[in-house]
Amino acid sequence: MPVPMILPSFAAGEISPALHGRVDLAKYQVGLATCLNWFVHPFGGASTRAGTAFVGEAVDAAVRSRLVPFQFSTIETYVLEFAHQKMRVISGGAGGTADDGGYVLETAVAIAGITNAVNGLVTTVTPHGFANGDHVWIDGVQGMAEVNRRRFTVIGATSTSFLLAGTDTSMWNVWSGGGTVARLYTLATPYAASDLALLKYVQSADTMTLTHPGHAPRNLTRTGHTAWTLAAITFAPGTAAPTGLAATPSAAGGNTYFYAVTAVNDETGEESLPAYVNTGAASAPLGTGNAVTVTWSPVSGCSRYNVYGGKHGLYGFIGQGGTAFGDTNYAPDMSDQPPQQRNPFTGTGDWPGCSTWHDGRQWFARTDKGPQTLWASQSANFRNMSVSEPTRDSDAITRTIASREVNEIRFLLSLNALLVFTSGAEWKCWAGSQSDVITPANTALKPQGYSGIAHV
Repeated sequence: MPVPMILPSFAAGEISPALHGRVDLAKYQVGLATCLNWFVHPFGGASTRAGTAFVGEAVDAAVRSRLVPFQFSTIETYVLEFAHQKMRVISGGAGGTADDGGYVLETAVAIAGITNAVNGLVTTVTPHGFANGDHVWIDGVQGMAEVNRRRFTVIGATSTSFLLAGTDTSMWNVWSGGGTVARLYTLATPYAASDLALLKYVQSADTMTLTHPGHAPRNLTRTGHTAWTLAAITFAPGTAAPTGLAATPSAAGGNTYFYAVTAVNDETGEESLPAYVNTGAASAPLGTGNAVTVTWSPVSGCSRYNVYGGKHGLYGFIGQGGTAFGDTNYAPDMSDQPPQQRNPFTGTGDWPGCSTWHDGRQWFARTDKGPQTLWASQSANFRNMSVSEPTRDSDAITRTIASREVNEIRFLLSLNALLVFTSGAEWKCWAGSQSDVITPANTALKPQGYSGIAHV
């Protein structure tokens, strides 16, 4: 008869068949002949792997979808289902169609009746806004309980009615009242089914950056359970340039003086792009008794403005003011020039293929024209790719891997250094010391191996 045994530990895991007869070994007493789909813990216990639950069918069973995690916190989690030019949202238990998570729904509409017929006809109390092909969720119906907590496809839609595609309600119970119908929340995207394999993502709080070499980089932003937006990223300073500039000399003459003015954000210290103005050939020479007063309209969130004087087509810093500045012939400091607009991602062939955040900057990499090039935003200004002349430490960065082979960058990982994975090698991007900060003048790329990776 079977003899019960106490196995206090599985710490040895699955042992080799060659040891099945070695009862004299200590490992034998805490080993397993077979350990399939279990995790053995160092302290001796074992647990099964995480399981799955059926949530619903894909948008189109004939076209491949891709699931992407979206996690704001440990209690606010989603799974995003990307399909052909569509995205749907699956809740991690924060209000989906089931208690343990399900597809996020739009606002429900009250049902006025359901007929017993082939492709049963559903009427609603108010206009529903559904279109043919939409997927909807019905619940709370009295009488015809067969439709509750089920998903259906809409056909034959009118303003207040639609048919349940492929559903024969003839033999079901008769609808006796109540119930609601809600469309599965769906967001339009530019990504075709063929794009999904190369779609890369990186998330920070409620914003996920999506990159693909065939599309402009976009930010997917969540502002509510059913409020998601997908918009192309505008690479420009978030601080607006001053407007309404005027340069007024105190004495008339035939000289022309040129000026550039930038706004400095009070919160972030970000400097706007310059706005330009000149006196025209209407000023007396600057000096004792004559000055040029430069004025401009205030910019929201800015109380300081940098003023640059122009000379031979270049502009150098001459001072700072509120909404006015008086130039009495200050010498421009050409070592401090205004920012220059730059957007490296302007069209087909220039879209980045991957992104991450590292060292206070957002990094992008791998375009069709620059498969081994990295671009980093200004420090703490993730949409600002502006540069200066001479270069400032906070300026945007561009670096290209110098290697024997041209292997496209496929993934970026931020650790103590920025790890750059290509199709044929692994590189470390850093400042040369763990205590230093990456700047335009202090960026090194060192090879770490030559294995390469597949697309992640």
